[in-house]
Amino acid sequence: MKLKTFKFNLLYLLIFIVFSLLSSFLMSNPTNYLKQTTNEHFTILLISTLVKIIFGILLALEFFLKQKKLRGPWKIDKFKVLFLVLPSLILSIYPLLYISSISFLPKYLEEFILNNTNSTITSFFSIILGHSLMTSFYKK
Repeated sequence: MKLKTFKFNLLYLLIFIVFSLLSSFLMSNPTNYLKQTTNEHFTILLISTLVKIIFGILLALEFFLKQKKLRGPWKIDKFKVLFLVLPSLILSIYPLLYISSISFLPKYLEEFILNNTNSTITSFFSIILGHSLMTSFYKK
């Protein structure tokens, strides 16, 4: 049992390292993004956002696997979805929507998000999105 736990934790650590390096590589030089076309910028931003969402999912993977072993029907935490997953989704993908000419947030919030696109704001909400999405499902 201990060897199985060790192998699982080692694999978990390796996956975190790979995703961290991949995310760092994608966002390593934001000045190059300004030289690229909108389509290339969109693709890089989309991949980076997805990597961070997957990183959040990986953070919650252990919780999900424990829930999977329990008996009973799956439940969804509707309040978590409404108050954490949906706002995180909007704030995570807003730079992508803005590039696609979809703008619906107030100007001051829009400027705050877009000025911090390559920094912690979208990264934070992307990770929160992945984690919250996975922990919204549980067995009762």
